Amino acid sequence: MSVTVSVVYCHSPNEVWENSICVSPTATVAEVLASSGLLQAYPALQENTTSFGVFGQACLPQRQVKAGDRIEVYRPLIVDPMQSRRRRAALRLAQAQKEKAAKKAHAKQRIQSD
Repeated sequence: MSVTVSVVYCHSPNEVWENSICVSPTATVAEVLASSGLLQAYPALQENTTSFGVFGQACLPQRQVKAGDRIEVYRPLIVDPMQSRRRRAALRLAQAQKEKAAKKAHAKQRIQSD
C-alpha cells in the first residue's frame, strides 16, 4: 500500500516546481523530499538549511506524511518584512505629500489667475 503526496517549491515568483509521488504510508517528510527529485533539480537546497511545511503549517522533517499531503519547501526571506512594510509606508506618505503640494499649488495658481 502507498500514499500519494505532492512536493512544491517556488524557485522564483514565476517558477514553480511540483511533483506528485507515491510513498510508503510510514514515510517522513525528509524521505519524501529525498525521493521527490527536488534536490536533484535544485542542488543548492542541499547546501542551505531549508524550512518546509505541510499545507502552510511548518513541520519537522520527522513528521510522517498522510495521503494527499502537500509538502511545501520555503525559500529564505530576501527582505525583512518589517523593513519592507516601513519602506512602503514611507513611499505612500511621500506620494500623499506630493499630491497635497500639487493640489495646493494648483489652488494657488487658480486664485492668482482669477
